[in-house]
Amino acid sequence: MVEMKKVFRLIIILILLVVIGLSIYLLYKSPNIGLLGKKVEIPDKDYNYVLGKEDNKSYSVKEYQRMDISKINIWDLKKQNSDTVAWIQVDATNINYPVVERNDNNYYQNHDFLHKKINTGAIFGDSRNNWENLNNNTIIYGHHVKNNTMFGSIDKMFTKDWQEKSSHLILTKTTNKIYVWEIFSIYEVKTETYYLQNTFQTDDSYLEFLNSLRKRSAYDFKINLDSGSKILTLSTCNDLDDGRLVVHAKLK
Repeated sequence: MVEMKKVFRLIIILILLVVIGLSIYLLYKSPNIGLLGKKVEIPDKDYNYVLGKEDNKSYSVKEYQRMDISKINIWDLKKQNSDTVAWIQVDATNINYPVVERNDNNYYQNHDFLHKKINTGAIFGDSRNNWENLNNNTIIYGHHVKNNTMFGSIDKMFTKDWQEKSSHLILTKTTNKIYVWEIFSIYEVKTETYYLQNTFQTDDSYLEFLNSLRKRSAYDFKINLDSGSKILTLSTCNDLDDGRLVVHAKLK
């Protein structure tokens, strides 16, 4: 009987150790975007750094932003930062940046494209993304910067002017393809991880997820979704410590 109790205690201890270890792993790997906190501010001069080189010429961030996305060479950007995975442009906003990605979701919250430590960070992809074979939900994060850089201009999407005049399109370019995405949902929500799911057990559960995101929208984009739809999610903070502004778009 005593031996059985010892074995039972040992099993309980092992289970607790596994649970603790798994919790630590999930905390490390999960979309730990809580650190994006409030809006942040940065002088414009600090944001217009040299980003990359093409044809033996150096280009600043703003010079890249004046290029057509089809002309941007992701391979050249990867020479400057091997973490580069894509470029993103959102119509009628200031969102026009390289996207970087590491195996955690913390580093680029306070480091820029050139690895300089800075409170505005970079535009970065979720570590679970698969740019070669897109997940159901590809996720990109960015700070909500007060001077409308980074994801600071997502606010515009909630205005009638933007909703009526914008094409509602997002472009992303990878090393070998340009993806066109149609925005279908924009909303504000308290901090959560529900909308950051990117794997689903069944087509029905995924479709239920998509429909729930569409119902949250502050504007009706009239986009149809089905279980075969691939989506892009943009996530940033709002004016509050515990809120997020979220954008979802469907791959055309």
